[in-house]
Amino acid sequence: MTTLINTQDKRFKNKKIKFVTLFFSFFIIFYLANVIFSNELDFFFFKINWFNQSVYSLNYYDYGFIKRGLIATIFNINPSNLTTISTLLGIFIVIIIITLYIKIILEEKLINNQSYLILFGVSPFFFQYLGYDLGRYDHYGICFMLLTTYFVITNKNIFILELIMPFFLLITEVHFFTTIIFFIYIQFILKRPMRYITLSFALTFLITLIIISVGGMSPELIKDNINNYAIDIYFNRGGFEGSIYFWKLILDFSSTGIYRHLLSIIVYIISCYWLVFKLNDKKLIFLFLIYFPIFIFGIDHARFLSIFLINMVFITIIKQINFNNNFKFPKFKKIFYLIVLVGPWGVGKAMPIITVIKKIIVN
Repeated sequence: MTTLINTQDKRFKNKKIKFVTLFFSFFIIFYLANVIFSNELDFFFFKINWFNQSVYSLNYYDYGFIKRGLIATIFNINPSNLTTISTLLGIFIVIIIITLYIKIILEEKLINNQSYLILFGVSPFFFQYLGYDLGRYDHYGICFMLLTTYFVITNKNIFILELIMPFFLLITEVHFFTTIIFFIYIQFILKRPMRYITLSFALTFLITLIIISVGGMSPELIKDNINNYAIDIYFNRGGFEGSIYFWKLILDFSSTGIYRHLLSIIVYIISCYWLVFKLNDKKLIFLFLIYFPIFIFGIDHARFLSIFLINMVFITIIKQINFNNNFKFPKFKKIFYLIVLVGPWGVGKAMPIITVIKKIIVN
């Protein structure tokens, strides 16, 4: 009996050491991506880019019910606390993501995949991306998908998540592509009762109608706040006009930007092809086709590729745990960790390390 207790204590202690080690490793990766690639060594504390921060100025108090106004309303963000609260929120949500991801990594059911899950964590597509794009509303959806994954692999009921999921549209309508369609796919593969899936569909449809009908901003308010980047892009220009505006900016074949955008699209297409056959699920084709339009209208191709790969890792985990999927990673080699040197894959274009190196050389 004493031997059994000692063995359990030792396992608990080892698990705790692993948790702390992984937490600080992922957090340092997250921090360095923000300081080196987002701030380009100009600022050594966490900093949210001005275009991400501008979205936190949208709230229901000043502008009435508008799209993307939920977070700033809940946390009562105003011009006096905009920088502080948005930065702290950005850091806090990533801390939750790190914690959930490590809890998943340390699950006994995933012991054979731990090395690859750690590799993905330090890769350009996860915590490097989260640091590079600190404060983006996408991160709330990533946190939700991680929570969903944790619920599923620990056999918890996801009904409360099915009720919450449609309301992510009030954070940003982009969540339809990056969070909601993935969650609904998970509902189907888990064979959730049709009444729950129907409820998720109905709430999503209702909230979408509300946003379309009354989620805009009056011309007077737009005119008075036209210098606010978020208001100019999301309310003054409109979705289609905003896409045209950004496409004109990146369609410069004399710079590296357009080629790095195209690289993300090519990686997405190759990933889709590979995943359909590796996961042996033709239904994934519909999921990929629904997701693809965001590459056309969203413009930030590297950002959407990273979110896509994060969600597909979650789906792969769920499939392996629940359905004994035959998907297997190749033999792990430590040299794979060199992928960390590629630098984060996010915001607009891939491999910002090229820009940072260029800046160092020029200066």
